[in-house]
Amino acid sequence: MVIHYTSATIPIFCSSSSGSKCPTCGDQSSLEGVIFTCITCFLHGDDSNLRVFQYGASKAYFLAQPGGTCTIAPSNPTCDVLHRVYHLYHNNSFGGYNLFKNNCEDFAIYCKTGMLVKNKSTSGQVISRIAVTKVAKFTFPSTIFIHVAAIAMIPAAMSPAAIAIIDVSSVIVFVNGAMGPLAYCHYRYINDIGVRKDVEKVSLEELDTWSKWGGET
Repeated sequence: MVIHYTSATIPIFCSSSSGSKCPTCGDQSSLEGVIFTCITCFLHGDDSNLRVFQYGASKAYFLAQPGGTCTIAPSNPTCDVLHRVYHLYHNNSFGGYNLFKNNCEDFAIYCKTGMLVKNKSTSGQVISRIAVTKVAKFTFPSTIFIHVAAIAMIPAAMSPAAIAIIDVSSVIVFVNGAMGPLAYCHYRYINDIGVRKDVEKVSLEELDTWSKWGGET
């Protein structure tokens, strides 16, 4: 069985061949929050979806992996993790589900580390998507603009000035091309739950009154 965090808008696979409620965990199609599900329903009937999320990853390993597969933050002892999991399950007390601010990865990371960030997701998948958006916004427009500007000068005259601008644009295009992946990796790293400075250790007793939900991601 698996304890996990979900939304009623996310369909839950039923392992029953008849299409009725699951014989193991029942009909959970309308449930949300922290719920108990059999492993088949959790994996939507596909065992190939199962992956091990690594805690305490090295910086090199972290940067080499896709977002949402590991964190530099170490896991707490098993007894502490289980205490958080069962408390949140019995009280269904992890706030409202939000794909971009408070999702299943946020829940898992909190259970394993006890750490949260106010008004922001700790999900590696969410952070990776934000990183892609930021890199695209700040590198590609300038690259395209400079490149097009240089090409536009070619028909006018192949003067030393025009050639110089073309050469400069080539360098900038190359630098921006190299900086894109570097900026992406840097953003992922500094926003990881094990690195960022605005992380707070939040006890279960503080969780209900701790203002995590709301605000901007």
